Amino acid sequence: MRVDSVSSAKGKIARKEMSPRAQLLLLIAAIATLGIDGLFIRNLLRERQTGDESLNWPQVEGTVSQCEFHRGAHNSPNATISYQYSVGRNSYSSDQANVAGRYIRFRPRAFVDNHPVGTKIPVYYNPNNPHVSVVVPGIDHENTSCLVLFAALPAPLAVCSLYLAFRIIRRSNANNIRPSYA
Repeated sequence: MRVDSVSSAKGKIARKEMSPRAQLLLLIAAIATLGIDGLFIRNLLRERQTGDESLNWPQVEGTVSQCEFHRGAHNSPNATISYQYSVGRNSYSSDQANVAGRYIRFRPRAFVDNHPVGTKIPVYYNPNNPHVSVVVPGIDHENTSCLVLFAALPAPLAVCSLYLAFRIIRRSNANNIRPSYA
């Protein structure tokens, strides 16, 4: 690391230059953060779109084969369901409660009480992919919006890191600091 002294009105200030390896690591970290964050947001938005589409999927009658109440992480209540259904001559089984996953988090105890084994239930299936189905169509837009917002938070930090990395590299080049990779 190179240390330069810079004179100012308040006296001498020591300014440290980042090594080329540190510059490269900062650049890689910022780009990786943006890439991973972008993939996460894309998947959330795709899930949200599928949830909206599921509201218009065809409906068939299915049969509950299992429905249970659970306490998940942090003692949070949820329910899971398994069911069978038929589309045309093909039979399918699934444990997908909604497009977001297997768990039912809204009033899970009431859901389990209303869906004992053998109960007939409406099953909504993807007409282009009948093995993809849900028993609760749609998606919780409020929850998804919060997740997208939460996922978007690292993006400004990564952009700031990229800006700083390019600024440091440009300053190093302006000062004719040649990288040494020894």
